[in-house]
Amino acid sequence: MYRTIDSEIWIDHKVRALDINSKLIWVYLITNTHTHLSGVYYLPLPFISHELGISDKGVRGGFKALEDANMLKYDTEFEIVWVIKMLRRQKGITVKNKNAWKSLLTQLDIFKDSFIIPLFLNEYNDLEIPFKAPSKPLLRGQVIVKDIVPVKAPSTYSEKFERFWNVYPKKVGKGEAWKIWKRMRFDTEIDRFIKAVEKQSRSDDWKKNNGQYIPNPSTWLNQGRWDDELSYGKYSSSITSPNPKGDGRLSLEQEIAMNKHNVD
Repeated sequence: MYRTIDSEIWIDHKVRALDINSKLIWVYLITNTHTHLSGVYYLPLPFISHELGISDKGVRGGFKALEDANMLKYDTEFEIVWVIKMLRRQKGITVKNKNAWKSLLTQLDIFKDSFIIPLFLNEYNDLEIPFKAPSKPLLRGQVIVKDIVPVKAPSTYSEKFERFWNVYPKKVGKGEAWKIWKRMRFDTEIDRFIKAVEKQSRSDDWKKNNGQYIPNPSTWLNQGRWDDELSYGKYSSSITSPNPKGDGRLSLEQEIAMNKHNVD
C-alpha cells in the first residue's frame, strides 16, 4: 500500500516547529496502514507505540504537541484521530470522483457519534459535503461535543454475517462490523470472504506476535482488506489449511463448527 505525501509539508511552519519525536508521529499519521483520505480513522494509541517503538509517554507528548499546533484532534472515547488538513492535501476529491466521495461519506457515517465529525464538517464547509452530523451538541470544557452513544449490537444478524464472524479470528466490535456489512450488502460476498479469512489466517502478518496485526473486523470490511497481499511461510506450518483436494483436513470454518458442536 502506498501513500502520496505532499513534499511541501517540510516547509510548513507548523511542521518545522515540531521536535523530532512529534515529526515522526506526524509522518506516521499520514502514512500508516490505518489511514483514510478524510484524515478521520480509528487509531488506538498503543498501535503507534508498538509500530514506531516509542514509549506511551512519548506518543502522548507528541500528540499534545500536534494538538497544540492544531494539526490533529483525538477522541479518547472512541479512539479516533483526525489529521485536520489531510483531506485538503488529497487530489481530486470532488463530487466527480464518486469512489472517493462515497468512501468519505461512509467514513463520516461510521464515526458520526464522535465529537470530531461536527468539527470536520465545519472545517470543510466549503466542500459542501452532503452529510448532516447528529444534533444536540454538548460542551465539554472548551470543546463542543456530541452526546456519546456507544454502538449497540443488534439483536439479530444475518446467517452469512454470523458465518463470517465465527471464522474471523479477532472478536471485537461486532455491532460496528454488522453495520458495515448490512450497509454494503456483503451477504453476497460470504464465500469470497470466508476464503480470504482462511487464507490470511495462515499468513505471517496475522500470526506474528499472537495476532497483533490482525485488523478489527470492521476495519477489514470497511477497507476492503480481503484483497491484501500478505506474506506466508514463517508461521504457516502450524496452521491447518483449507482442503481443496479432499485429503481429510478441515478448513478453518469447518474446525470452528466442529469445536462448537463438541462443546454443545
